[in-house]
Amino acid sequence: MLDGQSVSDPLPEQIRPRRHGDTSARDAHVGPTHSEFVAPLQVCGRTRKRKNVGSATAADSGPGKRYLNALVEQPQRVDRHACYGHVELEVDGRQCLSKGRAGGDSVALPARAITLGPVDSTWDVAVDALMLWQGNGQSLPLFLNSSGGVALDAQDLQTQTGAGVRIGAIRQVGETHAIEGNYFQARPFDAMIRTPATGEPFELVNAGDLPPWGDIATAAVTTGGSIQSAEINWRKQESWSPITWLVGFRWVELDSQSKVDYLFSSTGGGDIATDAGNNLYGGQFGADMLFWNAGGRWRVNGVGKAGIFYNSVAYQRSSAGLTLQDGSTVPIGSTSATADQTSFFGEAGLNATWWATNWLAWRVGYSVFWAGGVAVATDQIPLNNYGDGTASINTNGSVLLHGVTTGIEARW
Repeated sequence: MLDGQSVSDPLPEQIRPRRHGDTSARDAHVGPTHSEFVAPLQVCGRTRKRKNVGSATAADSGPGKRYLNALVEQPQRVDRHACYGHVELEVDGRQCLSKGRAGGDSVALPARAITLGPVDSTWDVAVDALMLWQGNGQSLPLFLNSSGGVALDAQDLQTQTGAGVRIGAIRQVGETHAIEGNYFQARPFDAMIRTPATGEPFELVNAGDLPPWGDIATAAVTTGGSIQSAEINWRKQESWSPITWLVGFRWVELDSQSKVDYLFSSTGGGDIATDAGNNLYGGQFGADMLFWNAGGRWRVNGVGKAGIFYNSVAYQRSSAGLTLQDGSTVPIGSTSATADQTSFFGEAGLNATWWATNWLAWRVGYSVFWAGGVAVATDQIPLNNYGDGTASINTNGSVLLHGVTTGIEARW
């Protein structure tokens, strides 16, 4: 009831309940004039009362929904779709609807309004910039100092920030289901480490069948890497909870490179170059959970998904050579090896979204990616016999990537 006026009048045809995705009444919106509109009745998730002088504000955290701002002329009472949570609405500071748990309660909504944008959304598209760091790899001493202690270990490599982009789209299919597609890539995850200024001469170790050169004046190890992934998921939102389940298929390409360079105390030097690559294909399962939504512009959600993958033809390719005093190079040999492997890949993220309008938002978050059972370049250095050109491959490595994401999200 509003100012003593009953809100039990018959419901006009223009605001009768309809399924999400039905666009039959969407053409009624004509911009900044009074027009009929279809109210979003599938109001799921916890919302809060919000004062907005001269207007009514309804919030909805269901799939594909957004906030509705409208100038009220006449309130109507509409039975809402059964769901978890409660809804409150204020018009000029006066409460005008009932609230409570799901199951037949009613919501007062306007019959005529000035809408600020489309109420329902079929598409949700997000574009994010990624700033990721790679965690340290496995321990592998490569150079010893004159006292026999470790002078350089591959585990001490600290990568610089890798940059990339992530593009995602969600297409609503009915009230509670959707199809989701995502793609991201990031690179180059460069890192470098040098032998210390003291402790020479250094000795090369764990380098396959290369001799343990013992008169090395200085050495350095550089690494790089890249990742890209594409996935498609089927999403199902639970009406009784803030969880959206997802199941789908994912492809991940994970590559890495390493280069060992050293100079002898007398003259000349040498190098070892290694490339490793992985192609993961498999199914995944996960959830998208709404952690916080107070009915305003902010929303916080978390995403987690993981799966068992087939690592098709993981490979490593290595080569070694010497540099003479005159600068010419002499190849020592090259090797390669491949293997099929069962691998793991998982992703977790926490995201905060601020809706600037009812269709455009700014996003910021933190994401973690972890791959296990993969070939990493530095792990392959000890596995090469350059004399006869044979090699093996280590596919028991792991890669951890984590960092900040930020971008925009749009719905229509």
